[in-house]
Amino acid sequence: MSEPKPTNCKRCGASLERGYVQKGEIVNSKMKITETICFQCDKIERWEQFAKTGTLLTHTIMDLLYLHGKYERPHPHIKRKLIAQAVEASELIDKQIAIFEDLVWFGNPPLQKVVVDCRTHGMKYEDAVSGITFMAYDIAGRTMITVEGKSASISLLTATDYKENGHMGLQGICATKEEALDLLNWAITNRLAIVNNIKPDTKVNIGI
Repeated sequence: MSEPKPTNCKRCGASLERGYVQKGEIVNSKMKITETICFQCDKIERWEQFAKTGTLLTHTIMDLLYLHGKYERPHPHIKRKLIAQAVEASELIDKQIAIFEDLVWFGNPPLQKVVVDCRTHGMKYEDAVSGITFMAYDIAGRTMITVEGKSASISLLTATDYKENGHMGLQGICATKEEALDLLNWAITNRLAIVNNIKPDTKVNIGI
């Protein structure tokens, strides 16, 4: 018998008619739902996490579209100082992505050519010393690149066959500013090892 559809947020009591987020834990290889909350409570939670640990999540970056700039909408539970810190982190990461695009994607030799010439969608390079995994997945004219450490990851997206800079951007993140920059710096520093040793891997997919 299926569980009844949740109707109210377990934290604030708000209606869930516009959608909800479910929290849980893995038990015996299966997800056990422990809490169902509204989008606002989920937003507050991730910003509290950022305040405590500095960890940026993909949705934290997406929140900035509404909390800062053109679509700015003040939020009663998120301080402007905290938003400014996230904006600064995001801008620093964007600058490093541009360097990555120039030195790795369009480098000498270019990672772009390796991806274009590969006969499988997915590719992977694992560095035994650092424990960092570098993955690329190409489909429908777009390439997603993920650099994954032991406790942090960052994903980038670009047009596969474009020849000029300026198209690569952040696709996903679960890392502090420092962790994200370290992962990108590792890839830049080790670009020759990546380009020369990345191999086709059919297990790498769009979820990377």
